[in-house]
Amino acid sequence: MAFLLPTCVFALTPIVLYVGRNRYIKTPPAGSILGKCLRVLSFAVKKSGPNPVKWIRAGFWERALPSRYTEAEKPAFMTWDDQWVWEVRKGLKACQVFAFLPI
Repeated sequence: MAFLLPTCVFALTPIVLYVGRNRYIKTPPAGSILGKCLRVLSFAVKKSGPNPVKWIRAGFWERALPSRYTEAEKPAFMTWDDQWVWEVRKGLKACQVFAFLPI
């Protein structure tokens, strides 16, 4: 009987989506952000050096912050802002749990 509850909740999903269709904010897709995230990560790795121990220590993400560089020092491909770097950090921190999932 317990298997019936998830099935009922899943079966109600299309009804909820149809009833609330006018309340949702619909935005068109903006493309993938994977390239931008990888660019931030690779920039931070390049600034930290090839030693992975330095990647774990404090200051890793600060090296990718655009506010740390002057306009003359900032590369042309650095189109992100400080908030974006912290969002990438937060996302990767959230994914760390999956590294230990197979264990």
